[in-house]
Amino acid sequence: MAQPGLKPFNYNCGIINTDCTQNFETNMGNKIKKNQGGFTIVEVLIALFVTGLMLLLYSASANSVTLNRNSKHEDLAHRIAVSEMEDIRSLAFANIPATGPFTDPLFSQLPSAQGQLTITPVNPDVKIVNVTVTWTEPGNPAIHSVNLETLISSHGL
Repeated sequence: MAQPGLKPFNYNCGIINTDCTQNFETNMGNKIKKNQGGFTIVEVLIALFVTGLMLLLYSASANSVTLNRNSKHEDLAHRIAVSEMEDIRSLAFANIPATGPFTDPLFSQLPSAQGQLTITPVNPDVKIVNVTVTWTEPGNPAIHSVNLETLISSHGL
């Protein structure tokens, strides 16, 4: 028995019969909307999450490149300073050079590099040797430096 206000459901609809769909929609009490466009809130949230994650990874990789370059330059400056210090330690005490700048072939790989050698006599038999390598990173006006200091005695190490 059909309830008042509803059309009777037609169980004998065929594939081609469109009246069957209309009766079904009416009997269910809702109109089914077909071919709805747009995105659900879950799809939008997932897209925002993926976009945020990609931006975070990009930012981290950009910082990683900068840190890697700075570390490479600091390591190179340290190698230059150690090399200069070893050269000075290999000299006889009387042949230790005076205070002043020094050069190294590796300066060409370090941006705006300079080397400074400072010799300070403590007494007639001991000198303080200070080797400083300075450079500036591209895009950063701050001066970076590596400083090594040692004592050299006329009696050897």
